[in-house]
Amino acid sequence: IELASLAGSMTAHSLAFAALLDAYTGDVARCRDRATAARVAIGDAEVCFVLDWVAWARGALEVSLGNYEAADDALEWHTREFEHADNADPIHLTFVPDKIEALVALGDLDRAERLVELLRTMGERFGRPPTQAAAERSRGAILAARGDLDAAEAACHGALTHLEVAPVPLEVARTLLLL
Repeated sequence: IELASLAGSMTAHSLAFAALLDAYTGDVARCRDRATAARVAIGDAEVCFVLDWVAWARGALEVSLGNYEAADDALEWHTREFEHADNADPIHLTFVPDKIEALVALGDLDRAERLVELLRTMGERFGRPPTQAAAERSRGAILAARGDLDAAEAACHGALTHLEVAPVPLEVARTLLLL
């Protein structure tokens, strides 16, 4: 590996992960700038963490801004990659709650439900309470969209129960906002 190539790859990875953090902290301009710079730095790579993190950053950012079509589009390729997986470590599914939120906002509740089932199954299989919590919160959003507010509230409380075991502040906040 050439030193310049390695440096470019490391730069791309750093920028992509920083863009994801920017998305979660709400720094819109910096997120977009870093995501674009990461894509440029990685060159013509077709599969790598840089592309994952850039897509996840763009999806999370657009969901936070209420730009659900843009979030849906940013996360579509990754969703198709895992949507019918029999086995997927939840670390590779961290973007799915954002995709579900976009789908709910766009009215595609049936597909959103299938993705909730993927999260729930993998969260249980791998023993990941934060993933189980995200599945429950996402189920709550679907139930609320269908008008079943009592069941939606129960799902949110179920999510918070999972988060008592393994608290993830952002997931707690998102669940409380939905609740």
